[in-house]
Amino acid sequence: MKYTPETYARALTQVLDKHPKKEEEQLLKRFLEVVKKDGDSGTLYKIIPIAESLMLKKAGNAKWVIETARPIPHAKRAVKALAKLGDVIQEAINPELIAGIRIIKNGERQFDGSLRRKIEQLFVIKH
Repeated sequence: MKYTPETYARALTQVLDKHPKKEEEQLLKRFLEVVKKDGDSGTLYKIIPIAESLMLKKAGNAKWVIETARPIPHAKRAVKALAKLGDVIQEAINPELIAGIRIIKNGERQFDGSLRRKIEQLFVIKH
């Protein structure tokens, strides 16, 4: 690995910030070529989320992830009430939750109302 994913992500966000939106596609292609040339293509799955987070933070926005065990039609509506204009809201299915919902803001757990968490709390032995 020539550079860390954080370094690549910072470089990408700085370049995209300094150039007009119309050049974005060309800049992304060049960025991907550099990452490939450096032999770091395998880290793209780390670079992209870090870059997204940096761009959202700079714009003063947040990323909300709603995790549920199965699709819940109105789960997004509850988070929309908390989110502000420009925030990104993503839904994810996570069968390990068993039931319930987990809401994550900017990569940090904000609310965990999952059955899995409740079961884990039931069986935690305090010393």
